[in-house]
Amino acid sequence: ESRTRDAVLSDLSKGGLELVTTREYARNLVLEVQMPASALGRAQTCEVRILRSSGAERAGQFALGCAFVRRSN
Repeated sequence: ESRTRDAVLSDLSKGGLELVTTREYARNLVLEVQMPASALGRAQTCEVRILRSSGAERAGQFALGCAFVRRSN
């Protein structure tokens, strides 16, 4: 069963990203993130590992610091 949840992309770098969501997630959990097409490029899906989960600026929101998962071929 696939479950989706909306999140806001707060920061993006070469090594990972930060998401803001209304649910707290456990550290080391791997999430599949779907990013829509934008001025930065085409739509894509990637896997990220949660390195930290902390309270965000607004009550009831959580900031997830994530690193991109590197797949070995």
